[in-house]
Amino acid sequence: MKSARFIDLEEALFMWILQERNKKHTITPDVVKTKAEVLFSMLKEKRKYSNEVTFAATNGWYDRFRKRYGLRMLTVSGEKASGDIEAFTSFKSNFLQVILENGYEKHEIYNADESGLFFKLLPSRTLTLHDEDIAEGRKVIKSRVTFMPCSNIDGSNKLPLMLLGTAQNPRTLPKDKSSLPVYYRSSKKAWMNRILFREWFYDQFVPSVKAFAQKHNRAPRALLLLDNCSAHHDGGDILECDDIKVAYLPPNVTSLGQPMDQGVLNAIKKRFKKKLMLRLLLSDEDLSIEEKLKGISLREVICWLHQSWEEISGKTIEGSWKNLIDEYPYFTLENEVKQWLNDSVYDMNSNILTGDCDLYTDQEIVDYVPNRQENSSLEFDTSNEFDQSNTIPNDAIRIVRFDEGRDKHDKAMECVEYLIDFLEDEGDTLEVIKLHNVKSKLIELEWKRRRES
Repeated sequence: MKSARFIDLEEALFMWILQERNKKHTITPDVVKTKAEVLFSMLKEKRKYSNEVTFAATNGWYDRFRKRYGLRMLTVSGEKASGDIEAFTSFKSNFLQVILENGYEKHEIYNADESGLFFKLLPSRTLTLHDEDIAEGRKVIKSRVTFMPCSNIDGSNKLPLMLLGTAQNPRTLPKDKSSLPVYYRSSKKAWMNRILFREWFYDQFVPSVKAFAQKHNRAPRALLLLDNCSAHHDGGDILECDDIKVAYLPPNVTSLGQPMDQGVLNAIKKRFKKKLMLRLLLSDEDLSIEEKLKGISLREVICWLHQSWEEISGKTIEGSWKNLIDEYPYFTLENEVKQWLNDSVYDMNSNILTGDCDLYTDQEIVDYVPNRQENSSLEFDTSNEFDQSNTIPNDAIRIVRFDEGRDKHDKAMECVEYLIDFLEDEGDTLEVIKLHNVKSKLIELEWKRRRES
């Protein structure tokens, strides 16, 4: 319940963290503590703190600072930080233009993406007892297949999974692969290649689109969205059939907006692993885990993958498109569509908001931190119209601090700080936490305003 001692330092440090996370940089506790000491030295040079005041970036201070500003540690995962945001933003605009110009409905736009699956790989996390220091693992069995789901936006036409194995005729599968619930093919390393993908496009995708259109009395047309993998095209031969066309994402944007990569593939794998673990734990209790793993056949893998794909709802699939299509247009009112297409987002000064960002330097961060009351002693600007030698009522101080010539952001910050102090005295912890969130938002807004100026 105690207030922070180094408020100016923590505010400057938080602003620096906002900038680093905006650049997707990895920030560790040691980096934060070192940066805090650097900023403290700069603040002392600016006379924000007296020479007698000392600061040590201890573990205790770091934990309290992290809780005060709602910071947490997460495991770095995926490749999103390496994505080409500029190229993805441009593609989003162009892709929406294609949808509007051609009048594509949700059921006419598809996405397909392949992923590898180590189907005998056990989970890397397990439940342990309180006195266990380590969870022993087992030898990794790297039996691998590649599967590829494909569906339209609303999930109304989910094609059977394409499955790639290493054997052309596995002994557990029938010779007639058409009886399987998946589209099975093989390659030496169970990887996708141009020949296999081209075969899938003309033998599976095109017939499926035409059958779906005929079933619903619609024209057989579709737009298949693919990533820029070399297995999907050879740079010259264009995959298309009548009104069934293909569009390609730019390089390095799969992690940013490839629909199937935004949770669908992971959802299938999670469901598959659940079925695998249930099979290992609840059957053949006399056998060891290793013996059970060896007994898992490709037929079982196909069955589990098919069931996992069937369990994926249309709502989940449609949600995976949110990063690529913010709001799907409807084609009832042509003028409204054109107006919506040409819409832009503006700030308070009527400037178009863009993704460009001019970052603060450390010196600018330090200069930004407002003057505060230190050790209950007030510091006044020499230009203040009041005589500093006299005792000044608090009301008079408020009048000077909130005159019309002051910056709106400074006024807002001091209003919030005043409310925080007031509610802390009243013991209203919940409202104080909410106001700290408002304060953080004000810092972000000021940052955006300065980068545009």
